[in-house]
Amino acid sequence: LQVGSRFDPEEVDNFELGIKSQWFDQSLRVNASVYRYYYSDKQDIQQIDDGTAMKKYVTVTGDAEGTGMEAEVTWLPTDSLQLGMNYGFLNAEWTDRTVGDINLDGEPLDGPQQRLVFLADYTLGLGNNGDLLFHFDYSWTSAPERNPASPDYNVDYETKDDAYNLSNARITWITPSTAWQVALWAENLFDTEH
Repeated sequence: LQVGSRFDPEEVDNFELGIKSQWFDQSLRVNASVYRYYYSDKQDIQQIDDGTAMKKYVTVTGDAEGTGMEAEVTWLPTDSLQLGMNYGFLNAEWTDRTVGDINLDGEPLDGPQQRLVFLADYTLGLGNNGDLLFHFDYSWTSAPERNPASPDYNVDYETKDDAYNLSNARITWITPSTAWQVALWAENLFDTEH
């Protein structure tokens, strides 16, 4: 990082309204919230190319605001099966930010606006031989938001502006004493490029 750099402290005011609830003998849980935040002097690390062989990283600040929501649903249709869903949305933009000669006022913060996750867990009892746990999750992430100061704003590659989905699976055997677990898992099961 830049030696001797100075910047103002980061502050955020966040306003949130939400609900946490359980239904049907606690077999269904629904949590949801909406929020609005205001950042003053939001800190980010920026790579600066000053023409020398070694690039510098400096802390830059700016004001930003965002509006978002989150929802989580968990359902236990049987004692052995749990299903879940998570959803998040965030629309955030800079309200006072300059990087070099680039004025970012009104430009989006880097990152996706939406993310959706589905998951399932199933427990198969093996009697005196322990338990088998099966897990599967699927996530979808929307295309990333970028602004002219984003690191790869002017870089072109095949999946740059794509939304993407990932699937993961896991099978776990738990010993009868629950002292040991052996698991086999796969991340990005269908080899999604992103």
